[in-house]
Formats: sequence, C-alpha cells, structure tokens
Amino acid sequence: MKAQYYGHTHAFENSKYLERRSTHHLKRFFIVMSGILLTNVGLPNTIFAATQNENLQQQVDRLQQEIKSLNKKINTKVSKTQYSSKTRYVLGGNNYIYTDSRGPKKFEQLSSSDIPLSLLKMKNMYPKQSLALGGLFEFEPINSWFGDDLSQITNTKNYHHGTATSISNVSFDAMMNVNDYTQMFTQFSYTGNPGTISLMSGFVTFGNLKKSPFFASIGKFRPRFGVFPGGPYYATIPQGIFRPGHLINTTVGYSNNHLDTYVTFLPTIVKNNIGNSIGRKNGVMVSAFYSGDVNKDISYGVNAGYVSDVASTSSSVGTAIASTMTKYQKIPALNVDANVTIGPINVSGGYQTTTKKAYGLTDKASIQKAKASSYYAQVAYSMKMYDRPITFALNYSKAKNTENVAMPLAGDIDNGPTATGIEKQLGGYAIVHINKSLAVGLEYARMKTYTGKHSDEATLYTAVYF
Repeated sequence: MKAQYYGHTHAFENSKYLERRSTHHLKRFFIVMSGILLTNVGLPNTIFAATQNENLQQQVDRLQQEIKSLNKKINTKVSKTQYSSKTRYVLGGNNYIYTDSRGPKKFEQLSSSDIPLSLLKMKNMYPKQSLALGGLFEFEPINSWFGDDLSQITNTKNYHHGTATSISNVSFDAMMNVNDYTQMFTQFSYTGNPGTISLMSGFVTFGNLKKSPFFASIGKFRPRFGVFPGGPYYATIPQGIFRPGHLINTTVGYSNNHLDTYVTFLPTIVKNNIGNSIGRKNGVMVSAFYSGDVNKDISYGVNAGYVSDVASTSSSVGTAIASTMTKYQKIPALNVDANVTIGPINVSGGYQTTTKKAYGLTDKASIQKAKASSYYAQVAYSMKMYDRPITFALNYSKAKNTENVAMPLAGDIDNGPTATGIEKQLGGYAIVHINKSLAVGLEYARMKTYTGKHSDEATLYTAVYF
C-alpha cells in the first residue's frame, strides 16, 4: 500500500478557510462604512448622526481587532506547514517512514546481483533522513515436477515426481537514508519447510550519485559478477553454478548514465568437502556493465566480470573445486554477457568459464583436472494486455565439465533440492503484473543430465509485494 501524506494539503485548506472568513468580515466593514456615508448625507439630524457614527465606530474597531486576530492565526497555521530541519515533521503527516513505492521498482523486484547500486540510484527519491519498508510474499498454488529419478545431495529421497502447494518465501526489507551520503539496507527472508529466518542482505552504502559517481558498499550482499537470467523459480545453468552467493564483502564502484564498474574484495574461509578450512583467502572481483541507445527503439548492453578465485564466491563451481582441495589453489573465472533490445524484443546471451583447470568438477573429480564452463541464450518479448504489462521469455543453457557440480532444482520448493550432473536445460515463463504490488506467472523447465536422464518442472505462482 502506497503511503500518502496530506499534511500540507490540510494546512493550506485551513488557511484558505481563514482567509475566506477575513474577507467576509472585510465586506461587513465596507458595508458599515457605506452606511456611515449614507447616514451623514441623508440625515439632517446632527445629534442622531453623531450617535449613529459613534455606534458604527465601535463596530469598526471591533471588526479591525477580529481581522488582526484572524491574520495572526493564518500566519501561524501556514508557518507550521513548512518543513523544519529542527522539528523534522509535517503537520498531519510523517516524513520519516515510507513504503518502497517511490522508486521505479519495489525493493524485491530489483536484481539480487545489484541491490546496493539499484538502491543508491533511488536514494534521492526519499528524504535524506527516512526509512522505507517493503517485502514479498510468494505463493505457489501448483508446483509440479516429474521425469526420471535424479540423485541429489540435499536429502535422501530421489527427485522423481510430485505436486505441492507452497509458500516459498516471505521477505521483509528496510532501507534507511541516514544522511546525504549514507544509506543502510537489511533483508530478512523466511523460507523452507520447516521455515527458517535468515539475513539475506545487510549492508551500508556510502555515496550520493547526484553529487559524485563514486560509491562504496560494505556488508553482506550478492556481488555483481554477471547478469544470470532465469525463471521465477528455475535457474538457468549459469545462474545455478556460477552466480556468487550472498557474501560479506566490500565493493567500491563508479556509476554514470551508461557505465557501472565494480571492484569487490571477498575475504573468504575456503573449506573442503569434510569441512576443514583450507585457509582464509582474499578473492578480488572486477566487473563492468555498459549500456547505450542507438535510437528510441534500439538499445544494447555489454558486460564482463573477472574473479581471481572462484572458490571465494561461494558459487557451486567454487564449492566443487574447493571440495577436493588439500592445499589451497586459486582458480580464476570469467564471465561475459551481451544483450540487444529492439522494440518489445530483447535477445541476450552469456558465457562463463574457469580460466585454469582444477580438480573437483567432473565425474572423476579427484583424479581429473578440467575447466568448467557454461553458456545461455535467451529471447524475451514484452507487451501490454488490457493495460497490464506481460513478459514472455524462453531460454536455453548448457554446461561442460560440471558432472560433480550441484545445481538447484525448481521442483519440491519447500525442501529446496539440488542435483549434480545437469548438462542442458530449456525453460520458459510468462509473467503478468496486475499492478505494481501483484504479479502472477507460469513457468516450465526441462533439464537433461550428462547420463541422459530428464526432469521437468512446472509452477504457477503469485508474488505479492508489500
């Protein structure tokens, strides 16, 4: 629900009312004065006229006192409607607490890989000292999965087939503008069955893009390495195996109308598959994103990311590599993406790879070194139906040398299963935004393993942003 503040409106309406009252009394005053003139001209009896003038003069004096009193009230009322840096309030409203409806998107509609900068771009849409609240309720009337048995690493049952009705996620967001150059954000999520509450993001950003293109963010959030598209629930293979997790990190960046650049420092304790710490290492991630317009109908974007140690990102590829390590070794990774939008159609693609061979990736993880890689291609179409925005998307993704890398599955949402050995996936979805706070959609994905098994997933979902 969008917050509305009527303090100024009520105050000025009261001012206009008081002005109308004073105008009414002024009219009475002019009528009285006209009576004085008529009396002096039309009545010959000077004694009666003197008496009449004396009575009228008393009325005039009384009206003048009332006018002064009313003008004083008007000035006092108007002055209270002006914002004061000392009192920090507006009469009849609250300038501290807002919903997240002021920005172009709700907080939960922002890309999880770019929350700090996206929020910083909305900073000046709120007062410099304010709190904005938002959240998300995700409900799946139907979540269905079917196909061959898949081995998985998150529970003892095979992933074969099933249907469920789920509440997959309830999130609560809070963004605070502390001053002109400081912004804070926290995001709590309740997920799973039985549900658990976790801090997904919590960070401080220093900067103000209206005054400087430079900024810095410190805390827990997902660093920006690439685009990584996917459906509402299913992940494309690059998203499932190469996208960084929510990490404690420090990011410094630069942003203008076309270019966003990031340098991220990732202090990470790398562990092997039996939980032993291999050592605390500092990965460094560098990425740049450029977007431009050819004309009003054609736009494009290109980006690239490099990380000095993929294990420091907590991605599935990094975890698989670290699992077989007995001695720490840095394995860098690279990501590139590009997209073109022509009218309502957007075409995009990307490629990710480790730049050195490592153990832990293939089905012979402990004895065979390999480079892990993946790519995706996607086409999306946006339109309006009954003045409601609708997006359709179809994507295909494939991996190489990732037989031992775990990937999240979109079926059985409550338990959040993951499976190893996913080689190919074809997926698509349709999303309609009923309004800014409600979206419904349908998705379907079909995946194939390196051993030739198939698994399908279909989900009808509802997202309520509050």
